[in-house]
Order: sequence, then structure tokens, then C-alpha cells
Amino acid sequence: MDQRDIVEGLMARQPKDGVFLLADDDGKPIGDVTGFVMRLLAANGGWLEANAARSSRFLTAGKLAARDVGTELDKLYGLEGMAAVCEIIDELLPDAGYELEAAWAGIGDWKA
Repeated sequence: MDQRDIVEGLMARQPKDGVFLLADDDGKPIGDVTGFVMRLLAANGGWLEANAARSSRFLTAGKLAARDVGTELDKLYGLEGMAAVCEIIDELLPDAGYELEAAWAGIGDWKA
């Protein structure tokens, strides 16, 4: 099963918890960010990979939703949580991480 199949399956189920977990240095779970990841995928229009011909929607139609997610992440998990979710998004939607970074500029300690 490739990443696209995984994400399409997740989008179809719209999970609220238990798929993407944050862990401390010892591997102990400290937070569930599944809902945040799903909201970002929805803000991007689902599985629409960014590429040279088409950027993500994190700086256009999905920017407000992306910033809302970033603000909530910052309040709950700080910069480390935001960085972890950005990394997840970049793995799921290659090349979209840079635009998510830019969309989150100025939220908490986040610098684009």
C-alpha cells in the first residue's frame, strides 16, 4: 500500500484520533495530532500533491484554515508540535511543507 492509498483511506474515514501521535524523547505518547493532520489535508483539498505545476492550497484558499490549525497546535504543543505536524504533511504531500511553513509564519515562535 502506498502513501496515496493510506491518505485516501484516512480521508474516507475522517479519523479523529489515534493515527498520528506525538511522542517524547522516550517514545511515550504525549499527544494525538490526527485531527490537525486531517484538517490540513482538507484545507489542501484532500490528496492534491504540490509540485512544480501546482502548489498546495496552504497559501491560497486553504491559508486561513492552515493558520487556524497552526494556532491551535501552538497552544497545545508549541513549536515542537507544529514542526512534527509540518513534517507529517510534507511526507504525505511532498513539497507542500514549504508552503505550510510560510502559511504559519508569525504563529508563536514559528519562523518561515
